[in-house]
Amino acid sequence: MPNLVKRSSGEHVMFLYDSLDARNKAALRYINDGLKNSQLVIYASVDADNESHISMISSKIRNYRKNIDQGNLLILKLRTFYERVLAGDLEAFKDFKELVEEIVRERVASGRTGEVLIVADCADELSRNKMFDESLFVERWWQNTYLEWLEGDLKITIICPHPGSVLENELFMSHKHDISSQHSMTLR
Repeated sequence: MPNLVKRSSGEHVMFLYDSLDARNKAALRYINDGLKNSQLVIYASVDADNESHISMISSKIRNYRKNIDQGNLLILKLRTFYERVLAGDLEAFKDFKELVEEIVRERVASGRTGEVLIVADCADELSRNKMFDESLFVERWWQNTYLEWLEGDLKITIICPHPGSVLENELFMSHKHDISSQHSMTLR
């Protein structure tokens, strides 16, 4: 698994996983690498409102409480984002974009790095539920946002997990192609 947190310009990455356990392990690795490299790390998850999931994730993130308290780690609950996407509404994502930009400005002004790592699984949840058009809708938004950030010299890496077991099914290969084309790279 490449070290994405040390890239200077950021990436928009599709990560194909075989199981939820593999997805969580990869997310934790990237989160911990980002924290180790002094990046702002945002874990934006549909499961973030699930206490047992957050308990499991937090127990494996280095210095979890300290990083939360110091503003190095932000946990964002995406359940309502997911529900709004089902209605064709991306307004909450626009608010999220503005929040990230504001936090980056504040970090840079205080002398900290403006580099950001985002692990976001809303499109993943949509793909797992075979809502491919909605997943593509979210990924197009992410790609456009990533390109805006890149143009503005913001160093933001976005990692979007997706279920390889679903998207690599022969019936859904066209969806895999459409979704992966919205990313700067695809990892397995």
